[in-house]
Amino acid sequence: DNGAFPGTVAPAVFDTINDVIFGRALPGLGVTMVFGNIYYSWMGVRLAAKEGRDDVTALPYGVNTPAAFAFVFSIIGPVVGDVGCDFQFDLPLVNQSDADAFAACWKGAIEKGWQVGVVSNLLVGIISVLLGLFGDFVIRFTPTATLLTSLAGIGIAFLGLSQATLIFANPVVGILPLYLVVIGYFADINFAGPVPISLAIILVSIILGAADDVVNKDALSAAAEDVAAYGLSFAGDALGDWSEVSIYIGTIFPVALAAAAGTLMNVISAKKAGDSYPLKETMISDGFGTMIGAFFGTPFGTSVYIGHPAYKRFGAGIGYSLINCVVFFFFAIFGIFAVAAALVPPQGTAPLLIYVGFMICKEALEEMPNRQYPTFIIGILPALSDFASTLIGTGIPNIGLQALAKSSILLALVQSTIWWYIIERHLAQATAWTLAAAILAGLGVIHQPAASGENFNKQQVLIQDFSDPANSLFQTEQWRFMVGYLLVIVPLAILAALQKYTDKVDPPREPYVPTYEKDENVVVSHAGIDASDADIALKEASL
Repeated sequence: DNGAFPGTVAPAVFDTINDVIFGRALPGLGVTMVFGNIYYSWMGVRLAAKEGRDDVTALPYGVNTPAAFAFVFSIIGPVVGDVGCDFQFDLPLVNQSDADAFAACWKGAIEKGWQVGVVSNLLVGIISVLLGLFGDFVIRFTPTATLLTSLAGIGIAFLGLSQATLIFANPVVGILPLYLVVIGYFADINFAGPVPISLAIILVSIILGAADDVVNKDALSAAAEDVAAYGLSFAGDALGDWSEVSIYIGTIFPVALAAAAGTLMNVISAKKAGDSYPLKETMISDGFGTMIGAFFGTPFGTSVYIGHPAYKRFGAGIGYSLINCVVFFFFAIFGIFAVAAALVPPQGTAPLLIYVGFMICKEALEEMPNRQYPTFIIGILPALSDFASTLIGTGIPNIGLQALAKSSILLALVQSTIWWYIIERHLAQATAWTLAAAILAGLGVIHQPAASGENFNKQQVLIQDFSDPANSLFQTEQWRFMVGYLLVIVPLAILAALQKYTDKVDPPREPYVPTYEKDENVVVSHAGIDASDADIALKEASL
């Protein structure tokens, strides 16, 4: 409620938002899309020349969608919210000077959110390059299922529940597209003929939105004003301030780790389909692509994504990758995405995002036996807590909920990996991961608002009461979480020793082979990664 001054506050704020999205983030993505797709096309040309083939399919390259949502909901959104503009002013606003200051506060918050997002994205790129050089062995000891589970929480909370609320807020426009997703994707019924199912769903939502006045001429006219030649901009000063990075390392590191693991698995998937690309080069290229995007102002990373075997079945070769980057770059540079956003109601895209989120969950569940379902459940709790903690503007005053919500993706990865190894009876690995959890907790990387060794025995502020700081909500000290994990190490270490040196503890379980791999007669490692193909790929990468 901006009182009598919404006409002065909203335009200033939305101008800043549009500048960040259409003037920086999307053009920056356009640059990295050009780099990545051209580079992977060149890799395809090299492979075709090396093997004397004309049926090589380029690796698909685009926005790292799970990471993008993780950044929006776990970094950019919290940064903007933590500025606390709504709590620094008495609303409704009663004079023009307050309205100007309120608008300036929100503009500053949006700029800060973008800046932290860009720096975080640059760090993801750097970590991804390092993982490409040295991290393949680390990834081998991180279960594929728990990597996916750490993102599945985002799939359920922010791509599932959050988008479902949009659908059921406007059932006339939203419910039919939701069930068309169920029919077309989950039931695998082609109701659209030659038209792509996603396009058919979007067209239906546009028709329903126009009938319900959700899509209207005024919104389209306003969006058309954002169509312009934005050009490119360098992030510049935004890359000079790294002060907020430690707060969000709990999101940054697992996003980079999951991206590297995803690239590894997609390269192996392409090899199975007949196109053998060098693993290390691909992983490093993904990292450089993300870094290039950050330099040009985008907070969203890019990577090789799932789909190479499908593209190959459709007869795609190398040219599709070049077409992809040209179209995206044109839309990004000229702001055409603004018109698309005004034309397609949120109830049209929400079901597709739900599908993406649920498919992440499906992939995680496919990588685990049913005895590991508790691992999946514990792994999605942090993201659900993170979502719940945002339902009230000031935050929910529950320190347990807040402890689960902070660094939710990394916490999900650590917790689910510990559970995985315990359930698989790999007790030495479980002990090592629990020690890692203790170290992370002691440093404040998990469970805390900010990572800092200086706060080891201090309570950090969770919810700030600006009117009376004494009434603020404080989190439990870091050392107490560390001690909690160290206590778990005691029985795990004893059981691991008994397992190794006696027969009093059952040996580790047999490795689980995912259903989709059983027909290929492959053996998986205890970490959940295809051992035979991963070994081949890693040996090739080391050459």
